[in-house]
Amino acid sequence: MKELTLFKETFVNSLRGSVRQNLNNYYSDTIWVSDQVPKNQLILTSFELKDTLEFVEPADGDLKDIENAIRIHKAMPHLTPLQARDPRLWTRLTHDEGWSYMRKRWPADKYREDVNKAVKFIESRYFITQAQGRALLRNGIARLWWTASLSHDPARDNPYELTAILLSRLDITQQILERGIGRSRQVLVGF
Repeated sequence: MKELTLFKETFVNSLRGSVRQNLNNYYSDTIWVSDQVPKNQLILTSFELKDTLEFVEPADGDLKDIENAIRIHKAMPHLTPLQARDPRLWTRLTHDEGWSYMRKRWPADKYREDVNKAVKFIESRYFITQAQGRALLRNGIARLWWTASLSHDPARDNPYELTAILLSRLDITQQILERGIGRSRQVLVGF
């Protein structure tokens, strides 16, 4: 098992505040933040990953959301909802272990011609910009864990059956989970 480290809040705020200056890094496949984060800006947590956290990269139109939601949930099955609301966790994962996945799934390159759109896109997919649940479902990796966590049902033959349904179309995920009522397990399973 691997202990999980987080970025300190000051580093997350600094990183988010410098998106415009770092745009070229967001257009690159090279993981860059782990080389820039000072050791005093990392927090070692007592939380351990149950499995290795490896993402499947999207290819040929297959976004791999279902596979990756299952992988992240299996790696962090005991993450509490309070822990899962922490922007430091998701910022670190989008900029480190999940970088290759993020670059393929949520490429900022498509906004190269409009710097303002690129910055807003990066802020919404690579960070948690506000304390609302909706922001957690916009972040490229947090959304995977939350979808799997809310839909995981160990009583089913396939405990991730509902996860697959939710992630089968992005519109379904957005219309259900981005509304407060969709984060109620009873409502979600009933739907």
